Amino acid sequence: MESKVTVSIAALDIPGAPANPSAPFPDVDDAATPNPPDVIATFRRVVLSRFTAFGCFALGIFGCASSSGTEGVDRTDAAGDVVIRFRDEAVKTDAAIVKALGSMDDVPRAIALDARPALDTFARDVVELDARAAALSAAAGEMKSKVTAYLDRREKDAGTIVNPELRASSMDRRREVDDSMEKIDRVLLEALPPLAEQRTQMRDVLTFLANDLTPRGLAAVKDAQAKAHENGAKVRKLLIPVIERAELVALEISPARR
Repeated sequence: MESKVTVSIAALDIPGAPANPSAPFPDVDDAATPNPPDVIATFRRVVLSRFTAFGCFALGIFGCASSSGTEGVDRTDAAGDVVIRFRDEAVKTDAAIVKALGSMDDVPRAIALDARPALDTFARDVVELDARAAALSAAAGEMKSKVTAYLDRREKDAGTIVNPELRASSMDRRREVDDSMEKIDRVLLEALPPLAEQRTQMRDVLTFLANDLTPRGLAAVKDAQAKAHENGAKVRKLLIPVIERAELVALEISPARR
């Protein structure tokens, strides 16, 4: 015997279904239903926003890495530049010694005419020597401060390198630069006392001649002039390794800027 099962739509409780099974479903409001183009546009907006967010995120990551690398290069160049400035001051100091010794010798040669212009030139050269020695001392202090800060940061950066071989190599290179800086300190400390003595000797001769620019006065300073030449040669000899080591350190730090 065939069994028939009748299901009432009302019993299924379908939302929007008519209470009367024979009644049609209510009309759908077309305005409330998004058209296919609207759906596509919405999809595009969502995808674009996700892509933009990811792009910003990626740019932030790689941008930061690039900026950090650039800052490292800038620090390296700055450290190399300060060493070069120190080297240049050492070269200028050497030139000032030569110039002052030369103008000192010109004073007695001019006695037959008028020694006053020659003495004025000697006085200017002594002042220049004092200025160059002071600039050398200041450049040494700046170099020490900035290169020390650079080496400290370099050590910190090396600690962030994951590759053990690269990390070890970076630390070794840092120690090499540090050792080279210590060598500059040693040769500079040897040169500074005789440089100070040179300034004293030159100023003594200048002060004496400024008060006695006579043939007898010129004769009286001959021994002092000879000692100034002897000490000047010593200072210049000691400045050679200072200049050479500064050049080497600058090349070790930032050869591209030399």
